[in-house]
Amino acid sequence: MVSILPTIYDSLLSPPFLEEWLSTISSMPNGKAPGPSMITYEMLKHLGPAANALLLILIRKCFASADIPDLWRQAMFFPIPKPHEWHCQLQNTHPITLLEVIRKSFVKLFYNRLSSILAAHNVLTGGNFAGLPGGTCCNPIITLKSIIHDANCTKSPLWILSQDISKAFDSVHLTMLKFALERIRLPASAVKLILSLFMNRSNRVFTAHGDTPSYQVYIGIDQGEVISPLLWVIYIDPLLSVLKKEMMDPYVLRPLSLLLTPLDDNSNLVINNLVFMDDSTLISSSKSGLEHMLSITEEFYALNNTSANHYKYVLISNSLPLTTTSNISPFLGVWFNIKGSRDFVKKQIASECNSFAATPRLAKLSAKQVVYLYNTVLIPKLEYRMQVTHLSDRDCYAATRLVHSLVKQKANFSHALPNPILYLSQALGLVNLSSHLTQCHVNNLFLMANSTTSFIQRLFVYRLMLIQFQFLIPVSPLMVVDWSLWSNMIAFNSDYIACTLASMISTPFRLQHTSFTSTSPDLTLPGHTSLYSCMSPKTFKACLKVF
Repeated sequence: MVSILPTIYDSLLSPPFLEEWLSTISSMPNGKAPGPSMITYEMLKHLGPAANALLLILIRKCFASADIPDLWRQAMFFPIPKPHEWHCQLQNTHPITLLEVIRKSFVKLFYNRLSSILAAHNVLTGGNFAGLPGGTCCNPIITLKSIIHDANCTKSPLWILSQDISKAFDSVHLTMLKFALERIRLPASAVKLILSLFMNRSNRVFTAHGDTPSYQVYIGIDQGEVISPLLWVIYIDPLLSVLKKEMMDPYVLRPLSLLLTPLDDNSNLVINNLVFMDDSTLISSSKSGLEHMLSITEEFYALNNTSANHYKYVLISNSLPLTTTSNISPFLGVWFNIKGSRDFVKKQIASECNSFAATPRLAKLSAKQVVYLYNTVLIPKLEYRMQVTHLSDRDCYAATRLVHSLVKQKANFSHALPNPILYLSQALGLVNLSSHLTQCHVNNLFLMANSTTSFIQRLFVYRLMLIQFQFLIPVSPLMVVDWSLWSNMIAFNSDYIACTLASMISTPFRLQHTSFTSTSPDLTLPGHTSLYSCMSPKTFKACLKVF
């Protein structure tokens, strides 16, 4: 990558000051399992000035020599069981490596420097949504939702393949990692430091019968290492960059306008893959385009000895005959329907609530304990899964009906007691699912509208223009104060952004442009009178062309 100047890394390995080191330590979480020495983050945070000064000397030595002490290469391996029998094979467990906290603090300081440089200079061009500061899984999720919504609105062919990589971190080959680091023109000393973290390592395994003897680790990067997610993003970036350059029939989001003047092609959003960490989804407008990308990814995986779990690949397309399961695909824990239907999500949410209500029904738990579990365990789970799906108050009530019944039973309340009393903070403080989801959707819309990522900014404008075109609105949808004319339409209820804008009307919050730019233009059409202001609602709905 000749466009990258090596000078951007000049400060990467400079000796850290005491303030930077103390700031790094204070940012580390409490309550975490320690490494073999049993030193915890809390101990580091309570060190005195003399101990901190001595520790800083060690950290500076590590930066100067681009190496770490041998004792930091020893770790404990904690196997977390999977739902099935593990047959005494570590590969059948979820592995967590417990490293020394001083080492992790040192690596955290190095990670903060490296990630800031990579983000500031746009070094990684593959488009992975993870690994760098500000990365969030919300962006790829709303992007995939927008693609499926566009395909349904415009009747465009869409092919989606969800891939699964087995033991992603464990499959990283250090020689190929070195090539990936040199590709972004990282200094030789920084490459040496990174590789030293994963060389000459030894692990011991926690078991029910004590620790095993130590064994040598020859491949992969540690699951519990702070910098491992960023290294995976760097490792996979060559593949994503090639996929971007060799696009064949990508899916294109073309903004639609009510004006006769055609829009510039530069306003189109071209997408052929969505990747968050090791969760990869290939997207195309044709079968041949998907096959082309799949051949590239398979070649990369074979070259790098990466194990792809083909049995867990999921293919969905609106160009294939649909079955009960072929039209549903999971992406980052959120389920998507190729037809944009909300029925599966409604059933899924109801199933989660019913399962929760059945578990503690016979347990000796108080009403407040049940409410606590519901508010802190189930609600965040539902919030995440429904972040791009709107359900009506009636649907939310139906889904949580058994939970309400359980809480009333535990509190010895009458079943005839109105549910709103359960929501009062002065009473039990049960979270109202419908109100909570409205708050979350509005918050996510604010984050999307104010995103610092150029792609998400353009995606937000595209969604506004699509709403404007679909429902014949001559002003920006942000300026609409009454959505009752469209609220009963099927096309409206399937549009996540439109539903969120409508639900915002009942809140004190509003979205408006502070300024207009090329990525955030003024969508108001000058000199045009809205058709719905000249017709009766019945006539307008009869004439409205809904995709």
